[in-house]
Amino acid sequence: MRQIPPRMRALIRDMEDTASPGFTAATELLLDLTIAERKKLEAALRKHEKSALAARTINAKKVYIEIRDETDVPATARTVSDLPTAMQKPAVVMVLKPRVVSVRSWNTANP
Repeated sequence: MRQIPPRMRALIRDMEDTASPGFTAATELLLDLTIAERKKLEAALRKHEKSALAARTINAKKVYIEIRDETDVPATARTVSDLPTAMQKPAVVMVLKPRVVSVRSWNTANP
């Protein structure tokens, strides 16, 4: 069984707590990450806690992940519809609260 890093676990729990339609699709894509990809996601989440910088991306084998700061919300809907086609794989775009691993909004799309 693959270990789920603490920040990733908190992020998934936060998404599940919203119980918004489609949350299982997004969380399943995150849970399908390899151990190395989970470590990259954990590192990106750790960096987000320290400073709210530009979007952070992870180009995993089966999914493209983008982590955005709360100030970039308007771009999320536009981006999530374009990413799957451009990347040729499903995409998950998450908008996090500033300097906290807590989801403000998220979206997922398939090519």
